[in-house]
Amino acid sequence: MIFHPLDRCGTCERIPRSQVHLADYNPRSLSPDQRRRLKNVLQKHGLCQPLVWNKRTGVLCGGHQRLAILDALVEEKEWGVPVTVVDLDDKQERELNIALNNSDAGGAYDLSKLGTMIKDFKLDIEATGFDPGKLKTLIPDVVVQIPSLSAQLEVSKQQWQANAKRSQERQEAAYDRLAERSKDFTPQTTEVEKPGDRHEQRIIDEDDLFYIPFVFSDLFTAARVKEMMGLPPESRDQDGRVLMQIIAEWKELKSSIVTK
Repeated sequence: MIFHPLDRCGTCERIPRSQVHLADYNPRSLSPDQRRRLKNVLQKHGLCQPLVWNKRTGVLCGGHQRLAILDALVEEKEWGVPVTVVDLDDKQERELNIALNNSDAGGAYDLSKLGTMIKDFKLDIEATGFDPGKLKTLIPDVVVQIPSLSAQLEVSKQQWQANAKRSQERQEAAYDRLAERSKDFTPQTTEVEKPGDRHEQRIIDEDDLFYIPFVFSDLFTAARVKEMMGLPPESRDQDGRVLMQIIAEWKELKSSIVTK
């Protein structure tokens, strides 16, 4: 059935973050550099276009990458996500997901007009989302200001400091919650058999039992996990309470999805 576009115009609302579920089938992905540029655009211009959310399933149809960046930038766990609300069945939801991300339906740039606009208004390339090097290959006569290595390092340092601060705040908040939950906790004991049928009670608080090494298949995977946890790239030993917080939040999210 064919509809007039205005007959199915979604409404704009703010939906609690806990009610916005990611589409596990979403085929769209970003490289670390693309994610960085998208983050720059969001910080420069804000969220000018709402995400697209299907109220029938509670699943996000469009805007997964922006939501991931916003989740990292927003301090609160629960916040109002600006969305365009649609009401679709499973098939229509997946069709829209692909359509919203399909560059074949988005047209192509008129490079002459694009170059003129950039030159006449001296546009900030980073604010447009373009990769400066790639833009230079498309439009050779455009003057592209590529940040110096020292400038890039300074930006990275500032980002790392901001991430470290957020990570510290989250660790402290997680510690406070765990401390509250652990008021009535009683340490467990185990019997350790020694030669000569001698036994002793050992409280499970020794250093060797408090470490759980995680080994990843490669450096890239380990870096991705650290990024997801909000940890600096060079980190090795981390407070286990951070992982416990993430697991608790994941269980809470999973439970909310199952009960829908």
